[in-house]
Amino acid sequence: MALCKGCGQAIIFAKSRDTKKIIPLDTKSPVFIVSIVGTDKFGNNEYVCDRAGEVMMASHFSVCKFASRFSSSNKIKREDVG
Repeated sequence: MALCKGCGQAIIFAKSRDTKKIIPLDTKSPVFIVSIVGTDKFGNNEYVCDRAGEVMMASHFSVCKFASRFSSSNKIKREDVG
């Protein structure tokens, strides 16, 4: 386990099966599985949710107030530095 360099929260790093990129995962954020069960009288979707199992975690970027510090779009590229 590691600590976020922005907020100090406990996180773990995992590799995405799809993109192969390393993702910081929040160890405390609750994760829910949401299903559409129908529509209300105005045509809006109605949802139900169940708490997901212990193995599901949210990206820490979705909850960290300092996440923008670590965004690749905010980092200066080496070739841009004169």
